[in-house]
Amino acid sequence: MKRVEVGVRSAGDPIHPLVPFLTGPDVARAAMVDWNGVVRPENPDESTVVLRVHADPSVVREAFAAEPVVDEFHVSVADEDCCYVHAHSETARLEGATAKSLTPPGVVAVPPLRYEDDGWMVLTLVGDDAPVQAAIERVPDEIEVTVRSVASRGYGAATDPLACLTDRQRDAVFAAVDAGYYEVPRTGDVAAVADDLDCADSTAAEHLRKAESRLVASLVASARA
Repeated sequence: MKRVEVGVRSAGDPIHPLVPFLTGPDVARAAMVDWNGVVRPENPDESTVVLRVHADPSVVREAFAAEPVVDEFHVSVADEDCCYVHAHSETARLEGATAKSLTPPGVVAVPPLRYEDDGWMVLTLVGDDAPVQAAIERVPDEIEVTVRSVASRGYGAATDPLACLTDRQRDAVFAAVDAGYYEVPRTGDVAAVADDLDCADSTAAEHLRKAESRLVASLVASARA
């Protein structure tokens, strides 16, 4: 099973009419953090999504209110520069065609979907090699597709907060937690971690430093998605 990050964009009409706004200068960054994957037979051309938008909430409201395909939406303000949008809208032609192509049986799209500059939308697909490759090849000709990264850890790598660590770094973090190294006040030390890992104190400390660096970088990248 593979985890494949792909970027998609349209050179012509946008995949969704709001993509130019979400990838434009008024928005620092945006991501679709969840969506309704259930398609009702009586309403196959509707979608409901939750977006995190780092922008002035009043500007976000104006953009969504002005877009005809949006049936209804609600903005929840996180702070002056960030809000969440729960939106129900008609499914745009390219949006529906692209989503259908990229999520055939055997392939799962894992949130979040990021909006980047120049109209790019970046999402993670999880599945076996053949279904994922076939999904990418089925994307409409109007859509440009790029493979950003490929990992072999599958779904776990997309959802496990420790997926960015090596096995040894994971062992060190688990040992540190068990020893009380991260308690406040601290009740364990590096020596306890080293004993658990059967290595030198300096080696255990290095594993922890690298693990902490990777975890912080990963968390910040996720928060900025």
